[in-house]
Amino acid sequence: MLNSKKTRLFVSVVCGLLLGFVSAQKTTAQKTPPGSYKKTCFESKVINQTTLVSKCTKKNEKLVDAKLVDFNLCSDEISNQDGVLTCNKTAKTVTNNPDAAKRAETIEKAYFDVYGMKSGPKEQAFYDSQLVGKTNGQGYS
Repeated sequence: MLNSKKTRLFVSVVCGLLLGFVSAQKTTAQKTPPGSYKKTCFESKVINQTTLVSKCTKKNEKLVDAKLVDFNLCSDEISNQDGVLTCNKTAKTVTNNPDAAKRAETIEKAYFDVYGMKSGPKEQAFYDSQLVGKTNGQGYS
């Protein structure tokens, strides 16, 4: 059946188109950000241009799924801290992003509610010191 020139040409064209399509799909994938996490995390990929997901090794050598939301706001490199992807996010970068600012506000309210704290300048400074570097993939999204 593949003996006719037309059939072979058709099969060649279809295979070429499929190969081109697969190659184009691979080039559109966003590169993963740099960081020391790459030494202990595998199968890393970027989702929606702002979320990094990976399989990371914990200290007990177990592999866990890890996620870092808004990695594009990191002020330094991304690292694996016992199976949790982390980085420092400055208050300035968090507040310049409306979605991140809303999450930070929600975290702040929950933090003050849980610890029964007032929301004055002294408490705000303490909160800010706790928030910086802690807005990572630990369920704050």
